Amino acid sequence: MIKTVNPSLTVIRNAQASYRTCLETERNVSLLRTKTYAYEDVVNGLSGEYETFSSDVQAEIQIENYNLYLLAQDKGITLNLYESLMPATDTNTESQIVLRTGKKLYPKTITFRDFSLLTSTDVSTRQTTAAVLPPANEPIDDSVVDSAFAAIDAITYAPDTYASEQVNEPWTPMVSNALVELALTAAANANGLQAGLTTFSQNPLDTIIEDSRDLLVYYTEGNYANLNVALTGIASNPNLNSAYKLLRESIGGSDGLSGCVAQLDEFRIHTDRLSGLYLDNESPESEPTNDSITEDLTLYGLSGGPTEIFSFSARKFRSAKYIIQATAADADRGHTVTELYILHDNHHPYTREVVSMYSNEPFVTYTTQLANGEIRVLANTAADNTDFVIHGTRLQISRAAKSYANVSQTKIMEHHMQLSTYLNDDVDYVRYQSGALYNPKVVAEISREIRDLLIQLRSSDFLGLSDAAQSAGVNVWSQTIVTRANTIQAVIDADYANFGECRKKSEALQIAFSLASGYEQPNANTTLQSTLNNVTKAAIEEQS
Repeated sequence: MIKTVNPSLTVIRNAQASYRTCLETERNVSLLRTKTYAYEDVVNGLSGEYETFSSDVQAEIQIENYNLYLLAQDKGITLNLYESLMPATDTNTESQIVLRTGKKLYPKTITFRDFSLLTSTDVSTRQTTAAVLPPANEPIDDSVVDSAFAAIDAITYAPDTYASEQVNEPWTPMVSNALVELALTAAANANGLQAGLTTFSQNPLDTIIEDSRDLLVYYTEGNYANLNVALTGIASNPNLNSAYKLLRESIGGSDGLSGCVAQLDEFRIHTDRLSGLYLDNESPESEPTNDSITEDLTLYGLSGGPTEIFSFSARKFRSAKYIIQATAADADRGHTVTELYILHDNHHPYTREVVSMYSNEPFVTYTTQLANGEIRVLANTAADNTDFVIHGTRLQISRAAKSYANVSQTKIMEHHMQLSTYLNDDVDYVRYQSGALYNPKVVAEISREIRDLLIQLRSSDFLGLSDAAQSAGVNVWSQTIVTRANTIQAVIDADYANFGECRKKSEALQIAFSLASGYEQPNANTTLQSTLNNVTKAAIEEQS
């Protein structure tokens, strides 16, 4: 008889070996933390299969997990694993207490302690084995997702005193020397002002969004390799191919980076804008986000190659079209113009020269590379000192209804100050335009739904149903994930609608202020008398 190895056991052992190597060699704490989150997702996610292993194998996994916990602790990182995956300790010293916390991401936090350290009364209340995941019907408690959210309602982007202090006069900011120094530091950032904005601000939802996205990407990367392992019963059933394909695409799309994954990317960029980490698109220092964009570039004096002439993010953009004009310093070479189409599937770039024209003879060729998440376009020129003029359009991966690039925290603050000055209605217009920052629940729910669907769709009860019943159940989960993604988009849309409303009111009030100021000037009064209607003139005169 051929002895087979449980694929889940192989995944856990490989994950342990990889995580140990990282702990022993990696010095970058940020990368270690990211690797720790990934390891927690793998091992906690397979804790149900772990219960089916032999006692010897379970003990082996527990001991290695405890050793990894100690290694991580030495690096200043807490490894959070479910109780069943860790061994009990024999010591009762405080220094040996091993805290095991269900990962903050999912999203009701559960803290476990060793039974040997509990009182007999405590033990009697904690005899149940830790489940693979938190119970599906457990209410979502967003306040424990991250400490930053415990006081989320206390986040204040503008003083409450605006309305009371500024009713009758424009607000004039008093900037301290320390704040001036921060501004100069931001402006001096080697990567530009956009990157320098981190000097001022941070996204309070950063952790929950990244953790949620990491969870989805874990199951979608490598052509859904880990999802196929987690849902072997469904993935291996040819009668469920259509339903399973629909489920995969609701999570990560056909490429693993669209679907719900792309929606989280949109939410991250949107909340970054609200948090002051993006300039509005009117600033010359602004950088592209996930919106489709058009750009113009000029390069001088390139020779030989291949040399990179431009690049763009493969995570943000799926395809592009560029018109590239090349002029050689050598008059005998002349000029060429090429229309280049570029497409990628996250693994390979595809390039086609749709048309190419030249005045004398062709002397430039173009190639593309996909490396480190960037599409790089390279030129190889046979003429020395070649100049390039480039015009291109990049198309976004995600399917957003509209562009939000004109939203920025600076604009939001301008609207707030304008409206608070003139309306005196005690409305916090910063919060009114930034609702997404107060709604971490929409992201937490996606993570929770993914975990719950994994519990249900690999349970023996579900896999015991008929193919038709399983197909219907998978389709329900697909629609649930799509609904969560749509909810995130609705939150973004609501902020944008409120931003547009405040912008219109702010501009209208500015017009009214300018009319009133101009009307009182002797030289302008005659003109305004002939252009303003009687209602407007009466309103101005009433004020004066």
